[in-house]
Amino acid sequence: MLNHILISLLKSDTSKIKDIEYIRILGFNNKGKKYLHSIKKEINYPIIYNYNKKYITSTYELNATKIYSIITNDNIIDNEYKKTVINI
Repeated sequence: MLNHILISLLKSDTSKIKDIEYIRILGFNNKGKKYLHSIKKEINYPIIYNYNKKYITSTYELNATKIYSIITNDNIIDNEYKKTVINI
């Protein structure tokens, strides 16, 4: 419940989110990159690599990142907008 309060997720908002909106990739290696490329046309969800405000869920992800940034005293918010996927 505290997490919901911290990221400003209301009960009325949860009713708007009926299904998965997207798949967010945080990192991959060469094998994973090939796999993602091979399934891209077969899946029904968009694959995103950084923050995208057109999705409702991503707003809550961003709020969670802001809170994590405050707790860790680290400025990782810029990474949400600028940094793309990590290639290992």
